[in-house]
Amino acid sequence: MSRDGVSPAERAPAERGRRRVSVLGATGSVGQSTLNLIARGSNNFEVVALTANSNAKKLAELAIASRARLAVVGEAGCYRELKQELSGTGIRCAAGPEALIEAAAEPADCVMAAIMGAHRTGEGSQVPVCCRSLCRC
Repeated sequence: MSRDGVSPAERAPAERGRRRVSVLGATGSVGQSTLNLIARGSNNFEVVALTANSNAKKLAELAIASRARLAVVGEAGCYRELKQELSGTGIRCAAGPEALIEAAAEPADCVMAAIMGAHRTGEGSQVPVCCRSLCRC
């Protein structure tokens, strides 16, 4: 581990010129546009994680096409469909609010938060969420 807490294995793809990218809200229009741009420069990017709220089938399609390492659906009830769609691909999958948080925390050079609306916290208050890129490039 280096002083910044990033292991050499986690840093390696970026040092080879490839940027590690996660897309939160991959099935929406902004998320799909982001993935289209990534596909055009596929030699320059590695897709770490993709998330969606409930569209497990579309999320699986995008994960397979982008060779994502992880696909997470927010609605826990959609997990079975996501797992079935990704069966045999080697792409890890998960579901539920905790899994979304873990996906967002995966080591990446850039996180596109292509999500809109508000997220209800455990205390009952709402935290506004907007579409933005959180790049550390």
